[in-house]
Amino acid sequence: MKSVFDQQGCLNIAHRGASSVCPENTAAACRAAKLAGADAWEFDLRLSADGRVVVIHDPDVLRTSDFYRVFPSEADPDIRSLSLSELRRLDFGAFGPAFSGCRMKSGPQRILTLDGALVLSRETDLLANAEIKDSGPETNRTIARTLADYICKKNLYASVLVSSFDFDVLRFLREQDPNIRIGVLFDAGEDVQADKWTGIGPASCHVPPGMITFELVRYLKEQGIRTYAYTVDDAAEMSRCLELGVSGMFTNRPERLGALLSGGHPQLV
Repeated sequence: MKSVFDQQGCLNIAHRGASSVCPENTAAACRAAKLAGADAWEFDLRLSADGRVVVIHDPDVLRTSDFYRVFPSEADPDIRSLSLSELRRLDFGAFGPAFSGCRMKSGPQRILTLDGALVLSRETDLLANAEIKDSGPETNRTIARTLADYICKKNLYASVLVSSFDFDVLRFLREQDPNIRIGVLFDAGEDVQADKWTGIGPASCHVPPGMITFELVRYLKEQGIRTYAYTVDDAAEMSRCLELGVSGMFTNRPERLGALLSGGHPQLV
């Protein structure tokens, strides 16, 4: 099934939304990504105590919310210890002085669920990259199963990419649905070889910019796999990745990448 993911050129993918100007993984960050000219936004998935798939990067809520303003000091901030109703009491826009302007415009930022994030993607006309964070085999499979069911039910094959560093859960996801678009994630220094994604059938391979070479891009292209660089905020690094032929870049600064892609002069600070 053809989609914007298959277009020529380089996709501008907002990493956790436009997370340089708005709190990461929030509705505000998604909307800001659209305004900044992004083609897609990436968000992270974990499982709450009551089995709801929620959008958050860390295994706990301390860095990204006002947890201790809402709950007593002895409370457990782990995502797996908090129900969705408890998570919804938190403001995920209440951290970082740099985000005060974004909060005033957007109000408190409540945690997104998987379905909320995908509805928001449709409302903003952004492609979605849902990353399954490693929370253990069973939890990861539960998230993958929920994703597969939702993508199939809503026919989102052309607009949603699922990625993870956990290749076992990606193989499980492929078993659930042969049509889901999958991206394989590699850490810096890892050997990018086809035998590692046997049974996955990835559409894209996501690697740090320091690993991007012409040879790697060509190697992946020969197998029908697109090369995405993560996470690229420096304008010079963006230019280098473009010259090497990447098909997409994850960035906290989608406005900077957008200016570069449109032939303008990206703001450097």
